[in-house]
Amino acid sequence: MDEYININKIEELKGLKSTRSIRLAINQGKYIAREVEVRGGKSYEILYSLFFIRTGYTR
Repeated sequence: MDEYININKIEELKGLKSTRSIRLAINQGKYIAREVEVRGGKSYEILYSLFFIRTGYTR
């Protein structure tokens, strides 16, 4: 089963000030992501294993 990680958590892990750069990377096709409904709109979740492979983060 595929696991996804919320872009807000990725922002926290990478020490970013906003999720804008992550959203731009998703739109450029750098990550496999899905849209999820949240309060007030939509957000994204990135495929967990792909995020860690491309960024070099480890558990």
